[in-house]
Amino acid sequence: NNGKFTVSCDEFDGAVTCQLFNVSGAVVEEMTSNSSSIEFVNDLPAGTYFLRIVSGDKVATRKVVVE
Repeated sequence: NNGKFTVSCDEFDGAVTCQLFNVSGAVVEEMTSNSSSIEFVNDLPAGTYFLRIVSGDKVATRKVVVE
């Protein structure tokens, strides 16, 4: 993607926290929402990032590549 993307949170109930990490493990952005999707609109530098989605006891991690 180009650094702007939307995360679908349909599989999670209640509040969802999304944390975006760079390859060094530093948090680049963190958002919490009760909606079914979270939109990231930062112009991120090209590279690989990791997205962690947390809601209650459910956790999912996905790789995000910005070109």
